[in-house]
Amino acid sequence: MFDFEKLEVYKKAKSFNAGIRQFIKETKLDTTTNDQLRRASFSIVLNLAEGSGRFSKADRRNFFVIARSSIFECVAILDILKDEGKLSIELYNSFYSNAEELSKIIFSMSFSIVLNLAEGSGRFSKADRRNFFVIARSSKIVIMLKLSKSRQLKPTDLSTFSLRLFAVQLAKH
Repeated sequence: MFDFEKLEVYKKAKSFNAGIRQFIKETKLDTTTNDQLRRASFSIVLNLAEGSGRFSKADRRNFFVIARSSIFECVAILDILKDEGKLSIELYNSFYSNAEELSKIIFSMSFSIVLNLAEGSGRFSKADRRNFFVIARSSKIVIMLKLSKSRQLKPTDLSTFSLRLFAVQLAKH
């Protein structure tokens, strides 16, 4: 058994993909939408598998970010299909809930890699900080950093400690 097959997120992505494929079989969609939705849902599974096989943390994270972007693509397509009346609200909500769960898991995996990269050097590089903020922004997550009045911390001064504090605050919101 390959390592990726043991991942719960991989199993959930396969289930999401199976649901999308079943929906596509049962629904008359135009060729472009059919192809795009099928490819996007398949991309989630494939990028999780490929990313888990990478040795470099940066490479692994990149594949996880691509998988997460494919989730966003699926949700956008499903939203349009719902608006066009080709997808029921109930089925849309089910797909949306599964996609949201996958997105959160993959975000956590990507975020964990950013933390691990930073811990390796003891400080966050500009690229690490930029990657963190790109991930956070793309997730539409409001990050609140509560600092004591005695110590003000600028984003440019992020250390391993401060980003861990960021992660704690992120998890609370």
